[in-house]
Amino acid sequence: MANISYRWGKQAATDAIRERTQLQSELADAFDRCREHLRENGVNLDVKPAVLGPWVTFDAKQERFVKEFADAASALSRREYRPPFVMPELV
Repeated sequence: MANISYRWGKQAATDAIRERTQLQSELADAFDRCREHLRENGVNLDVKPAVLGPWVTFDAKQERFVKEFADAASALSRREYRPPFVMPELV
């Protein structure tokens, strides 16, 4: 899900990401921990900004994406396989 959101996202300043995530405490905490980890490993988000993408929602019971970005997220989660490495369609 993170990779799908990342593919739609755009680079954003740390303050902009913090502002967008502040309403979800777990997400805000995860971003702060990630930012600290990157800083400790020599990654400067002022030089190479992080990417902020849309929130995508996956329903595990239905095994599919739901809500606002469902169709686009589903399209990005599949790919064309080349023979003989073909995945069968499950109905």
